[in-house]
Amino acid sequence: MLEILPETRDAILAVRIRNKLTIADFDTYRNLLRELMQRYQEVHLYYEMDDVDWVQPVAAIENGLFDVVHGLDYGRVAMV
Repeated sequence: MLEILPETRDAILAVRIRNKLTIADFDTYRNLLRELMQRYQEVHLYYEMDDVDWVQPVAAIENGLFDVVHGLDYGRVAMV
């Protein structure tokens, strides 16, 4: 499950990830990130990972490819 945290504002995307992650979760994340990248020169990411049990393999691969393509557009990244 992907939860958008209230700290999301301006060029900061803050999310909490817990339990199972699906393609729909990654699609939501990528769409939000794309919107921010269109508005700001660089986007800062904050991830909270809470008891992640399973990640849908196809979603993980797609997200990894997205990060390879857009990684230079990220500012600071924090994973907790």
